[in-house]
Amino acid sequence: MEEFRKKYEKRFWMSTIMCCILPIIFFAMRFFIKDTSDFSQGLVAGVFVSLMFVSIVFITSIGVTLRNEELLKKRYIEENDERNNEIAKKTTQTSSLISLYLTAIAAIVSGFFSEIVSITLCIDVMVGAIITVVVKAYYSKKM
Repeated sequence: MEEFRKKYEKRFWMSTIMCCILPIIFFAMRFFIKDTSDFSQGLVAGVFVSLMFVSIVFITSIGVTLRNEELLKKRYIEENDERNNEIAKKTTQTSSLISLYLTAIAAIVSGFFSEIVSITLCIDVMVGAIITVVVKAYYSKKM
C-alpha cells in the first residue's frame, strides 16, 4: 500500500508541476508568437484553460485521496482490479480501431471537397497505423 501511496504522490506532484508550467508556456507563446489568427489564439487559449482545469481537478482529487486512508484503499482496489484493467484494455483497443477506420473514411469523403484536408487525414491514418504496428511489435517482444 505504501508503494501505491508513493505512486499517487508522484501523480500529485506531476499535476502540480503541470499547473505551474502551463501558464509559463502559454504566456511565453503569446509573447513570442504575435502574428497569429484569432482562431489559433482561441484554440490555444481553450486548450490551455482545459488543461489547467483538468490539472486542478486532478490535484484536488488526489490530494483528498492521499489524506483519507479509506479512500486510498478504495482507489488501490479500483486500479488493481483485473476486471477493470481488462475492460480498459478492450475499450482502448476497440476505440482506437474505430477511430482509425472513421478517420480513413473521413479522408476518402473529404477528398471530394478539399485535397489538403484529405491528405492531412491520410497522414493521420498512416501515423496511427504505424503507431499501432510499433506498439504491437513492442508488446509481442515484451510479453
